[in-house]
Amino acid sequence: MLGTLLDYKDKVWDEELGIEYWRRAKPYITAMTEWTNAMTGDLPEHIIGTLVKGGSDQHIANQVAEWFENPLKAHEAFFLDSSLHTQS
Repeated sequence: MLGTLLDYKDKVWDEELGIEYWRRAKPYITAMTEWTNAMTGDLPEHIIGTLVKGGSDQHIANQVAEWFENPLKAHEAFFLDSSLHTQS
């Protein structure tokens, strides 16, 4: 998202720039919103397993902490990669 703003830093914010910004930002915003919504409901079993395992496995705990730094990783863990909790 910042890249779009930097790419267009010398241009006037207009409809073209708005469309380009949204095109680039939409995947990130969609993933972040879906993950945030998922966190407010019942957690999937593989996420519960990941959180439990993170209590005794620093590598897993670090991966969970990365969810809050990079919501795209959180989205992947919640919706695409149910194998995270099985890593040692």
